[in-house]
Amino acid sequence: MDGGKSENQVFILVICNVAGDFRKAFSKIWKACEKVKSLDVFVIGEFFSNRFPMTSKLIEAVISEGNKLPCPINVLMSSKEVESLGEHKEQLGDNIHISTGLNCFKTASGIKVIYWTEEVNKENDTEMATDLSDALTRLAASKCDILLTSSFPMGVYNFTIDPLESKKFASLTLSKLAKAVCPRYHFCPNPKGEYHQRHPYRNENVLAMKKSNHTRFITLADVASKSSQKWAYLFGIDLNKLEACDIQTECPYTASLLKGTEPNSGNHNSSLSSEQTNASFRWSSSTEDSFNENGPKNKRPKTSLNHKIERECWFCLKTEACEKHLIVHVNESSTFYLALAKGAIHPDHLLIVPVDHHKSAAMLPEDLQQDLETLKTQVFKFFENQEKDCVIFERSYTQVHFVLQVVPVRRSVSKNLLPAFQSHVNKINGIAVETIKAPGTLKSAYEKSDRCNYFHVEFPSGEEFFIPLRISNFPINFGRQFICDPEVLNCPRAADWRSCVLSKTEEEENRNSIKDSFGKFVVEFASADI
Repeated sequence: MDGGKSENQVFILVICNVAGDFRKAFSKIWKACEKVKSLDVFVIGEFFSNRFPMTSKLIEAVISEGNKLPCPINVLMSSKEVESLGEHKEQLGDNIHISTGLNCFKTASGIKVIYWTEEVNKENDTEMATDLSDALTRLAASKCDILLTSSFPMGVYNFTIDPLESKKFASLTLSKLAKAVCPRYHFCPNPKGEYHQRHPYRNENVLAMKKSNHTRFITLADVASKSSQKWAYLFGIDLNKLEACDIQTECPYTASLLKGTEPNSGNHNSSLSSEQTNASFRWSSSTEDSFNENGPKNKRPKTSLNHKIERECWFCLKTEACEKHLIVHVNESSTFYLALAKGAIHPDHLLIVPVDHHKSAAMLPEDLQQDLETLKTQVFKFFENQEKDCVIFERSYTQVHFVLQVVPVRRSVSKNLLPAFQSHVNKINGIAVETIKAPGTLKSAYEKSDRCNYFHVEFPSGEEFFIPLRISNFPINFGRQFICDPEVLNCPRAADWRSCVLSKTEEEENRNSIKDSFGKFVVEFASADI
């Protein structure tokens, strides 16, 4: 169950595909009512089952047990199932209220709910789209707290991993509905009978949106599931406050998807242009590492990039030059990885590296920017739990594959970072330091500087600076120099990475230590946040 209780918080229980297993479902409702005083209950998917004949005796038994429930429940049925109920089309006794079709209502507790009970699939998607278009304008004006559908939206796993291969059974019509009503929660049954929560997604494709404006998509297993798959979901919603959420993806319902022009709906790379897709070195990933000591698994076809650059790039995972024993973590979308720095200032010094060749963070395609911000947030939160702050910098010069240097420092010296930076800047003649303030971005500063080489740094305080590199005397180790300053880490010798190189055995020991702790943190962080 989500979070702590507050005055404005109401509690909801969603149950999926009862399919005749009424005792198990009703027992769950009883237990949920023991935990909270007031509860809204919604049941979606199949309520009765083809396994049992729809007899008057069965209906009477369900009514009898339903009347004993401690609270009323809303059962969302398909029109086909409702027709089989005969005279009980609207209610089964006093506590089981039946709704069907496509509609919007507000509960007594103040929760706005939109539901669509009809099965929508590839065969009837066009027909159902006509039904939806008549109501979409009305529904879109009523942004909702909860969206309940009996079918699966197409493309919902864009920008993340699709564990279900959902494009085989998903509906574009449902995607249009979800995009229009921007629910805080979207629940639907899982055709494969598996529980899964997607990373929350933003309701618009705008990176600058508030992080509270997001949707949590949750697909539930069947009540009759014999495995430990989750088929009931109890949670609380604060009517006056949107939940904060640090890890989000872009809205999966892209313009190309909704127009029907996206070629691989349901694929997490489907929003990429054909040129970007052809230039990709990504591989599929799972909850385990997506690489081994001999290179990435499931390699994509060769690209048209210069083969010499590929062979010699230290950071491209398919090359022999890449030291894979330093890799700590690959993000869920397999677009970025985290690695120990070669010649690290200290054992916690990390690199954030794109899987593909990208010359600089300022030139990063928009569809990858959210992945980068998500990984940065994970790293910052990881060290925050250790009472450390992170400074992050990038020197964009001649490389074809950019890296972000992430150096954690103790909270006690974090305040000295900015003065040390300014002190070292003042020692260099002929440079200009530009402050980046919202709505300005690294990209806008880069374009303003006529897309020249640059040094970029972000401080724990939130201050951000951009230095155009139009001179030849800018120190190659400038970022390390001010961090190793006596007022910060007090290790001037470590300003040169070559003086910090360890043996492979030592590097592997450091990597294993941080890999284990970071891996556990990511799982716990995602579990607490999603």
